[in-house]
Amino acid sequence: MKNNNYEQVSLNMELPDPEADSEHRKAMHEIEEIVELYGRDSLTYLAIEGEKQYYVSNEIHGFIAFAVVKRIAICIGNPVCPPGKSQEMLSEFRNYCRREHMKICFSSVSEEFAQMAEIDGFVKT
Repeated sequence: MKNNNYEQVSLNMELPDPEADSEHRKAMHEIEEIVELYGRDSLTYLAIEGEKQYYVSNEIHGFIAFAVVKRIAICIGNPVCPPGKSQEMLSEFRNYCRREHMKICFSSVSEEFAQMAEIDGFVKT
């Protein structure tokens, strides 16, 4: 007689939360609106593609898109915000990352933003 060893497995399927889905759509609409207003290059449009997190400012009409890898917030491109507000966005995002115990890495930013970030203590590599 053949011995079949089966492991009991429980499968659960979470049903979508309509309220959470509505909140997500509302947040993405705001992100897309900010991109339309302040997007300056093709990297801006990558911010809304794929799985990303968004730091959205309460003070500035802008955001920083990022992905977290090993407690590092990896940001591609400049903050998406009104001209002249990148410094403030960076400061807010830096405070957020400190509270969340994350380091920050920016990649593919403009020379202007890189210089501003260096003044703020970031190291250009």
